[in-house]
Amino acid sequence: MAARRFVYRWLSCAVAVSVAVVGGGAAAAGASTSSSHRSRAVVVHAAGIVTAVDGTAKPTACGVAGAPGSFAVANPRSTASTTVDVTAATRFFGPRGPKGPGGPIDTFAGVCVGESVLARGVAVSGAFSATAVFVYPRRPTIHAAGIVTAVDGTANPTACGVAGAPGSFAVANPRSTASTTVDVTATTRFFGPRGPRGPIDTFAGVCVGESVLARGVAVSGAFSATAVFVFPRRPTLHAAGIVTAVDGTAKATACGVAGAPGSFAVANPRSTASTTVDVTATTRFFGPRGPRRPIGPIDTFAGVCVGESVLARGVAVSGAFSATAVFVFPRAKVDPGDSGRPTRLLASTSLH
Repeated sequence: MAARRFVYRWLSCAVAVSVAVVGGGAAAAGASTSSSHRSRAVVVHAAGIVTAVDGTAKPTACGVAGAPGSFAVANPRSTASTTVDVTAATRFFGPRGPKGPGGPIDTFAGVCVGESVLARGVAVSGAFSATAVFVYPRRPTIHAAGIVTAVDGTANPTACGVAGAPGSFAVANPRSTASTTVDVTATTRFFGPRGPRGPIDTFAGVCVGESVLARGVAVSGAFSATAVFVFPRRPTLHAAGIVTAVDGTAKATACGVAGAPGSFAVANPRSTASTTVDVTATTRFFGPRGPRRPIGPIDTFAGVCVGESVLARGVAVSGAFSATAVFVFPRAKVDPGDSGRPTRLLASTSLH
């Protein structure tokens, strides 16, 4: 009996020890699994331009040093935006600059609207929690000003951008033949006067013929606009009559040069007044087939010659007449009753 009780007591102790070992092992395994899960947390990144800080999109909005918060970052090449949470554990890195004259950007105060950043962190309950934020030096600001000649590759007079959509437009300076292509992204801001379509605050307000100023930065060699200012349209001017000189030459054979800027003088047959009309890279030309253009219509400055009957339409630029369009009319026929007299226009009244 004593031997039997000893065996039972030994078995019960062995079972207790086994249970303790198994339980401890399970707990350790659980801890190991949890630790492994934490170590395998997915690292996420977001790079682009800061469009808002703590819900504010003002150009002067910045974070508060030492305070938690958030900022939105948008990739210039897409319409996607990512909200990044900043905590007490987030570290900041950046260059010295206007916002950090006494030292590098090492707090949330260095994250401002318009800055170029890279945020690195982890996903916490579906949110982006930043462990580090890198603020890059700002690129030099570039500008382009002039008349919009095409939108999204279309030069139709009615072509406009699409609100909320990325795209591009071409802008030409009336005083040169150069044209600049400006890219519009999700972060581009628009400013302009009220008009028939309402206030200009989207890409839809950028249309062919508008006068604009684009401000932005170079991204991979392209002009990426941060802001586009659309100015009120100038009153339209007109000048109609006979071309008396082209580029300062009054010879009967003088004509403009295709694709080149220049000017011509137009005189009204019923008055002594003469108007000088400037031709730019954005001026469009319209006219019939004729002796000088037997293979096609008059669609360049080369079709404007001394003696032609024209109508010029444009705007005043620094006090000068800058043509947006020039219409060259068929040459008038000679009145049979004026045989032997200088040629006069039968349809001259149609020019007024």
